Amino acid sequence: MTFNIEELVTHCEGRWGSGEYLSTLGSDINEWLSKATMEEQEILIRLLENFDFYPNRKASQSLQIIHKQISERLQEIVGQDECIYDNVLFFPVTKKNGTKTSSHHMYDLYVLVNRITKYCCKMDINSVVNDSKKPFNNIDHLVFIDDMIGSGDTMKKFLKQTFEDYPFLKEKKLYLIVLEACPGGINAIKKFAKPTEIDFFYFKLHEKAFLEGFIFRADELKRAMNVIENLEIRISDDGGKHVFGYKKSEALMAFYHNTPNNTLSSFWKSNSLVGWKPLFAPRDHYIPKYMRNSDTESVKSLEIDKQSRGYTNYNLKYRKANNNGI
Repeated sequence: MTFNIEELVTHCEGRWGSGEYLSTLGSDINEWLSKATMEEQEILIRLLENFDFYPNRKASQSLQIIHKQISERLQEIVGQDECIYDNVLFFPVTKKNGTKTSSHHMYDLYVLVNRITKYCCKMDINSVVNDSKKPFNNIDHLVFIDDMIGSGDTMKKFLKQTFEDYPFLKEKKLYLIVLEACPGGINAIKKFAKPTEIDFFYFKLHEKAFLEGFIFRADELKRAMNVIENLEIRISDDGGKHVFGYKKSEALMAFYHNTPNNTLSSFWKSNSLVGWKPLFAPRDHYIPKYMRNSDTESVKSLEIDKQSRGYTNYNLKYRKANNNGI
């Protein structure tokens, strides 16, 4: 297959916005596709043409649009004579162990570009519970900020822990702000949170890549899915866990700070065994030396064991695929 790389870069620029970050996109695409078959290249290019990438500028502009929408909603509720910041707090979606997540990057950007007063911005709920100057009985609206909703699992885990620790929060009005949202994830969160009300604000509702009629016609769909499935089995190093993305989310999105594992793994997963270099590599997960040794089972041993299991499953599926003439 031959394709015009300049036209493809121009198309992406039209979707994502211009900027220095695109200066190497052409060569990056060529390298990404260099290990793909002609048939795989054809499908991947069509997927890329519908891919949503958020550089800092686009993310900032999108978050400003969302904030205008939620501000208008809150103003309607509290009344035109009241300030919305008298009755609202903003939080990132956090993990129980305190690990910094993508949510913190989006939260920091949201607060910055929308010039939100620092007194309404908290990094975790615990700090508010123990703050006599901002007791929860004076707050009715809680806004949580993340980058995307895929399967909905992250938010469900967060809500589960939050409601277990602070049951009274179920009576509050909750809002979730993201740049990209998948319909299935929204429905999963709503169902889990009942009877607590959650309003969702997002820049774009993101359909699955292989939804019939979205990118591929009905007569094209089966072939396209088979091609990408076999490719992602080939490059998998985790037993196929991320074929079609986490829990088969089939997402086509990446952000300036990271690429979610909900995205089709052919866009972000690397595999040196087959020479596959992704177009949107995720943030490095290098393990510091101080975490590699301990009296009990070390992080390093856990990672090695995980990789070993993944490569075993990968090799089994790869041999199976080859035996089927793929």
